[in-house]
Amino acid sequence: MFTLLTACTIAAFVCSILLGSKSTSPLDVLKTMLGLGTAENGLVIGTLRLHRAV
Repeated sequence: MFTLLTACTIAAFVCSILLGSKSTSPLDVLKTMLGLGTAENGLVIGTLRLHRAV
């Protein structure tokens, strides 16, 4: 039961970062989280979506 709850929580976190008015692929999100993404994705993901997700 705990594993299912953890998986659902992680899935909700990832979806909240991926979804928005600007389409972002999971690979772009991963690159941005590792510091390898574009400046535009850094702004959208790091400044707007990540704070909303947390």
